Amino acid sequence: MDDTEKLAQMMIRCGLATGHGDTIDDLIFELEKQIKNTSHAFSDARAMMAMHDNKNPKDPYYSWKTEKPSRDRRKE
Repeated sequence: MDDTEKLAQMMIRCGLATGHGDTIDDLIFELEKQIKNTSHAFSDARAMMAMHDNKNPKDPYYSWKTEKPSRDRRKE
């Protein structure tokens, strides 16, 4: 089994797309693109978590974390 096939099989095992994958360069290009996309998504999620952890009042999602539900439904 050559290196191209080994890399393609590893990518498939990890749930990554191989693209056309005709050459090892194609596979490396596809792998790099997916790593960057995953890294960006992780960074975005981490930033959102940090905003919520800091309880920033300017954060549009702040209110749903801090407002307490009314116990008396008749007042609503």
